[in-house]
Amino acid sequence: MGMATFSKQSGATRDAATELAGLPPDRLTAAAPLGWRITIVCSMVALLETTAVGMVGGALTDIQDTFGLNDTLAGLIPTAAVLGSLLAAVPSANLADRHKRVLVLGSAAVLWTLVVLGSAIAPVFALFLFTRVALGAAAQLNNPAASSLIADAHPARARARAYGYERMANYLGLPMGIALGAALAEALGWRTAFAVLAVPGVLAALAVATLREPPRGLGDLLDRRGRQGSAPPAEEWHGPLAEPAVGP
Repeated sequence: MGMATFSKQSGATRDAATELAGLPPDRLTAAAPLGWRITIVCSMVALLETTAVGMVGGALTDIQDTFGLNDTLAGLIPTAAVLGSLLAAVPSANLADRHKRVLVLGSAAVLWTLVVLGSAIAPVFALFLFTRVALGAAAQLNNPAASSLIADAHPARARARAYGYERMANYLGLPMGIALGAALAEALGWRTAFAVLAVPGVLAALAVATLREPPRGLGDLLDRRGRQGSAPPAEEWHGPLAEPAVGP
């Protein structure tokens, strides 16, 4: 590993220690020292993304009628979303590691919104199927960035709880999407149903834009603070972000 990488890691450590030093003492032992906004927004994005996946199930009959699909072709629709998630899994993790996670999360919300609108106006089945692949990719783009943000926003004693809230929202979106898809498709048509879903997508993207990126490694420093009873300065931090000592 080169010196430039070590320098970048050391800078991240100093940023995390500075953030920790600026927190009020009573917040250092809280379950969410930075507040719950990051977890709430990440959960909202996850909810919307899986809602869009579930809506196809509720509106599937109408979609089949529009494009004249048999059951075999209709079965490609959920498969397309899975394929998109698979293709985006590793690249989305690399993006979350190398760039600001809030920016990656916001990009996922914007992409998701555009893809949902694309689903609503797709004139032929091939384009509709492509939007489902892109939808799966957008959903996967969110996951590593959201997980990393949540890890830095909460100490270990509350991290699993925060993950649980985000995962609950993720799984809640599937049945919600099926119910909404069926109801909106019957009342307004399936294309309008997808167009309506894009509205909260815009709101989610705006909510992500209000988040402040926590320094990488802050969650680990919060854990050490909880064990030692005081915030460790950056030069005493020996976690994975620290620059290794140089011997004589």
